[in-house]
Amino acid sequence: MPIFYHLIIRTYNLLLTVSSLFNRKARLIIQGRKKTFRIIRKMRKPGERIIWFHCASLGEFEQGRPLMESLKKNQQDYKIYVSFFSASGYEIKNSDPLLDCAFYLPADTGTNARRLLSLMNPEMAVFIKYEFWYHFFRACNRRNIPIVSISTILRPDQVFFRSYAKFYRDVLKRVDAYFVQNEETRDLLKNIGIDQVMITGDTRFDRVFKIRSGHKPLPLIEQFMNGKRLVILGSTWKSDIDLWRKFINDNREKYKFLIAPHHIDEANLRYIEDQVSLKSIRFSKVNENPDAGIEMIIMDRIGLLSSLYYYGYVNYVGGSFNEGLHNLLEPAVYGAPVLMGRADTNEKYQEAVDLVAAGGAYEINDLEELERIMHSFSGDDHFYWDTGDRAKKYVESNLGATGKIVSSLEKMLNKRHGRAGI
Repeated sequence: MPIFYHLIIRTYNLLLTVSSLFNRKARLIIQGRKKTFRIIRKMRKPGERIIWFHCASLGEFEQGRPLMESLKKNQQDYKIYVSFFSASGYEIKNSDPLLDCAFYLPADTGTNARRLLSLMNPEMAVFIKYEFWYHFFRACNRRNIPIVSISTILRPDQVFFRSYAKFYRDVLKRVDAYFVQNEETRDLLKNIGIDQVMITGDTRFDRVFKIRSGHKPLPLIEQFMNGKRLVILGSTWKSDIDLWRKFINDNREKYKFLIAPHHIDEANLRYIEDQVSLKSIRFSKVNENPDAGIEMIIMDRIGLLSSLYYYGYVNYVGGSFNEGLHNLLEPAVYGAPVLMGRADTNEKYQEAVDLVAAGGAYEINDLEELERIMHSFSGDDHFYWDTGDRAKKYVESNLGATGKIVSSLEKMLNKRHGRAGI
């Protein structure tokens, strides 16, 4: 099976190299990986004690951030090194002051794994959600570096639990401690002989709660709203715009709109402008006194969406019809109703299943459903406020994962160095 795994890795790297000829993100990954070892050599100082976090992308980084912040505060003698798999994670967060070093994760080969760990020599490796890499795990085991998987969530249909997939199950068994989101994941791991599992929940709840607690007014948005209700469409793809297009064009008198595409590039920005007839402006062009006639803002900057949701009368989260649903917790924490597209893939997201079951979010599949639910919100104040309150309470009832995990990580670090307090 390792031979088959090596073939997969080599094939993927070949496809990535080919696609880099015409795909910017693939090109950034290829170019970034070439700099990885040079970055670590430059940043690594003699005697540094390092905790290594690996995040696939931006979402996983936000999931791990509460842990990084807490460890940075409580364990000041440690440095935080973070690797990213995707360009959307690294290119946005590589200069974040929280990180002591950021780099692209090299391809998962034995040579790369040995070289990376030899240069970095971390005292702990933390992998977020469902990042499992054979060679990096194997190299950590050989160097006696504890491997931790946090906010892990697994499903029965994944390859790890197929009858033929012993190799992949063995990869899971190389992890020293799992901090999982739910009972199903714990039971799946226990059924294959993995007992080092603790149900702690999802650290993203703590992250969005902290963002809400630190919310600061955005005067430009308040002036733009000018007393009208604001509907926010976040992390949208073209299919999300297609779903909302007619509703937006038909309701310019009732609402103002803010659309934040998942990919902020000229093609996506122009697509929104072409599909929607409202008088719109890109966020980067809004001045201190926005034109009172502006009916829609199109976000062409990143990093503000989680704060913008505060202003949403209704917040729609995109992605269901494409690569996968984006972060529902960011809007839910503010106590306004949350909408999403209806897709079978939503079942992969625990928060989507739970929010719908709690009555804090609704799935929509077409214009008729969209118009029906929006009419219900605007025509029934009790229904509207009850839906938002259910969303907020769902988030608040799931806080605390960060504290549980950090406490265990600190005990593992102390044990590694034979310190008291274990």
